[in-house]
Amino acid sequence: MANIRDIKTRIVSVREISKITRAMKMVSTAKYKKAMRFLDDGNQYVQEVESLLIRVSTDVVYRYNPYFSINKNSDKELLIVVTADKGLCGSFNTNLIRSALQKINGSTDLFIIGKRGRSILEKKHPDRIFGVTVDLSEHDLFKRAIRTMLSVKQAFLNGKYREVKIIYNHFESLGRLPLVCEQLLPLPKPDPLKQKSQRSLMLEPSPDAVFNHLMDHYIDLKLFKILLESQLAEHITRMNAMEAATKNADELINQLVLSYNRARQALITTELLEVVNGAEALKQ
Repeated sequence: MANIRDIKTRIVSVREISKITRAMKMVSTAKYKKAMRFLDDGNQYVQEVESLLIRVSTDVVYRYNPYFSINKNSDKELLIVVTADKGLCGSFNTNLIRSALQKINGSTDLFIIGKRGRSILEKKHPDRIFGVTVDLSEHDLFKRAIRTMLSVKQAFLNGKYREVKIIYNHFESLGRLPLVCEQLLPLPKPDPLKQKSQRSLMLEPSPDAVFNHLMDHYIDLKLFKILLESQLAEHITRMNAMEAATKNADELINQLVLSYNRARQALITTELLEVVNGAEALKQ
């Protein structure tokens, strides 16, 4: 009888877990759709800024802009690690942190984005932490990106780092979220063919001032776009993880119900045998 009660208690518990995971999947699905719209809008804006940069640029401007030059006096690099603030999203954080740890060498400092990355990397490499940003939300994501890049750009322009790299979960499609490590600074030199397609524009106060202002904004946008992609990948991964958890919970419920019915049938059979044996004993 105690075994039947235990099984029944487990069925109730697993059903409650299934309700939670199903609800979390629905929430992640809604957030995924919203993040997808944000990313689409962000991509369009970044493309417009890139197009404008090409139109106002010249080879001279690119040659003297500090964001395109390697700091030869420094041998250190900064690695920005973009993780999530929350868990329950499969291997989203673990694979990224594992890859980041493999890329750390004697000249690497870290800028950590997300609580999950901070909780691990601060313990393993407390002396390499250049900065930390946590508690990101979709409402102030752009402001946080600007604030983060402000310190990163200052460190790069002051010659502290030779280059700045960033590692994150990149969004390609719903079923493809590769882990990407790319160079953020210095920026690659532009395609000369694209530069030749520019129109003649009158720029105030000067072409250099306009270009430098746009370039500053463009670098902020690059991090903002990466954060949007990372959040979108997080929602997709959590959505898939909760779907798998719900499926496993439902399968476990079916197994437990089967075990409960078998145990209950065995108990009824035992009680019937006891009644029959008792009746036979009375007849004798």
